[in-house]
Amino acid sequence: MRNLFRKIRGAIGNAVTWAVAWFGGSFVAFGALGLLGVVPPIGLGVLVRLALSVGITGFLAGAGFSLYLGTTYRNRRLEDLRAGSIALRGAAVAGLVAPALSTVAVGLGASGIGIGFLAANAIGAAVFGGLTAGGTVALAQRSARQLASVASADESHLLDGQRSALGDGTGGAS
Repeated sequence: MRNLFRKIRGAIGNAVTWAVAWFGGSFVAFGALGLLGVVPPIGLGVLVRLALSVGITGFLAGAGFSLYLGTTYRNRRLEDLRAGSIALRGAAVAGLVAPALSTVAVGLGASGIGIGFLAANAIGAAVFGGLTAGGTVALAQRSARQLASVASADESHLLDGQRSALGDGTGGAS
């Protein structure tokens, strides 16, 4: 039961990470497109609502990706994962989740969602999903390496200190 709660906590953490990344990325991207005149100018309120919508999609895509990773890479360690491969898988999962959510929205009565919107939604989600999945794995691997190097440095320092305290002939000072 404890292992199940750990997995659920990890999936929620991953989903929140994806939601924040997608919110921030879409806010910056849509804001920049509006400022550059690529799309009609977007007011701040509309920009925030649009970014929140993308963030919610990111949360659900992140949860879906956690489910995928948990089943596909069940017995692998973080060091065994390749960020590029994970990025491709994240792009695939997100590219499927986003248009599925739009299709559900149409089923619930949303209008104005055509095939062009679904295609753009899938492509945008695939880009965000690939970047988020690859980026989080690369960041986690980098953090694990740094933590391991700090831990080994701390251990070697403690061993030196213990030898000094035991009178190893260094005069008691290190």
